[in-house]
Amino acid sequence: MKNLLNRVHATISGRAFQRAKFIAACVIIAGCAFNIVSLIAHSTQILWNNGRLAPSFAILSGYHPYYPRESGPILDTIYTPLTYLFYLPCGIFFQHVSLAIITGSILSFFAFIAPLAIIAHRFRTATVDREMIWIITLILLQVIAYQTLSWSVFVIHADAPSILFAALCVLFLDNRGEPVSGRNLLLSVICGTASAWSKQTMAPILVLPVATAFFQNPAGRSWIKLCGSIVVLNAGLFLAFSACWGMDAMIENVWRIPSHHAINYATFNGIDRDSIAPTAGAKITSEIVQIDVIAGKYLSPYILLIFLFSVASRFAMAPAGFSLRIPRLAMLLLWAALISLPGAAAAEIKEAGYVNDECPFAWFLFLAFFTIIMGERQSRQPDSPPVLTPGRIIRPVLLGIGIIGLIHTTAHFRENFKWITTAFQNANETAVDVSRRFPGQYFFPQHPLTGFIVDKKFYHYDAGIYERQVAGRGPTPDHYSAYIPSTATVWAWPKGFPIGYSTLPHLPGFRATNGPPGTAEDQFEWYTFNHTP
Repeated sequence: MKNLLNRVHATISGRAFQRAKFIAACVIIAGCAFNIVSLIAHSTQILWNNGRLAPSFAILSGYHPYYPRESGPILDTIYTPLTYLFYLPCGIFFQHVSLAIITGSILSFFAFIAPLAIIAHRFRTATVDREMIWIITLILLQVIAYQTLSWSVFVIHADAPSILFAALCVLFLDNRGEPVSGRNLLLSVICGTASAWSKQTMAPILVLPVATAFFQNPAGRSWIKLCGSIVVLNAGLFLAFSACWGMDAMIENVWRIPSHHAINYATFNGIDRDSIAPTAGAKITSEIVQIDVIAGKYLSPYILLIFLFSVASRFAMAPAGFSLRIPRLAMLLLWAALISLPGAAAAEIKEAGYVNDECPFAWFLFLAFFTIIMGERQSRQPDSPPVLTPGRIIRPVLLGIGIIGLIHTTAHFRENFKWITTAFQNANETAVDVSRRFPGQYFFPQHPLTGFIVDKKFYHYDAGIYERQVAGRGPTPDHYSAYIPSTATVWAWPKGFPIGYSTLPHLPGFRATNGPPGTAEDQFEWYTFNHTP
């Protein structure tokens, strides 16, 4: 084994091989950069981004993000408030919906990349600096390779701020082998609390600082004080936000509505109910390939791998030619991945859950693998004999999976290039343009920023109504009619979108019609109905 490792090491240390590796990395980085730019540009085409910015714009314009059950415009407000505060910078572009969405996409990208930059800096050495191009390559490849990640990294969603704060919560617990100071424990609790107040399902991350304090000194009282600080912080935030927007409104939006969402069995485990003969049981469909929560895409086998390494390291079971050293930070990140998994699963199997809900699990898993690789690079000596380590196993596999993902996305080069060139030609801009050209005549229920930009008012958001309906807490007719434009007789939905999201198809005389002159036919379905103000 040792002779084989020496031959492999000699081969990959050759100057020609290193030069080829450098060129390959540059080509891959260029491809990744193109795909990242195209995905940010594509954010203006994603339907949900408009609605997810609406609560942030509402805060800036004097509206409340949360209203009691039968008052105020219904927006997408089932998340805790820090998500909406995180995207406040998008309000710089009050009159430019595409620029606001692109800004939100860049903020999301930053939220994911910032912890990686901190980890890279923490393990920075001369050896790491020489290989930084490969480290950057690994990062960019994972960002674009998985739908689980890319759907969260480049869209406007609660995932971004919640993962940013959760990652900071973990990073404050790494003290490089020394006991974690009381200051760092408190900072970790603050960041963990911020994560929970960005997305409710990330609340379990607060287990990590408490467990760290307990295992450092089980007989001490520091972990009890830490639990007290968690209670005080959360109570303080709850009272502060309640004072701003109302306690009942907060509870209604961030607890009652999402907690009443039923389980969607078509999502759970990739099993779809047979609509023709439901009593015959469930049928396994092609969705079984994407059992996202359980499989975690392609990364889950490494949970077992890291577990075996850690157990072997604990009991000094490493065979000759192997090293089982794993940085403490990597183990903390692995625990963060496992702790976030129940919340991710609970969110995805609910009605309206989606692949992005698995993102905390997959991203923390990747951060753990990245930390293992960085730790090995930091501790490696120039003349040390080659040794098989966890990083030497993980890195080529991550690289291979990432390259497959890059090839898949690059195969759609024309489509990606079109996303860049048409970033400002999208349904959001069409909705604003039509509303300006025909004041008061058209309404776009899936584009709440349109009403705000044109009429300086927020109307009901169709997806927000759906979230309430599936929770059995839909609006009354009076509340419904109070926040829709009183004069609009033509209503438009994105083409192919299920308009059954709301009660509108049941209005009297509801029928398809043509859109206004000069409007792209492939963007919207237009409908009229007999409207009584």
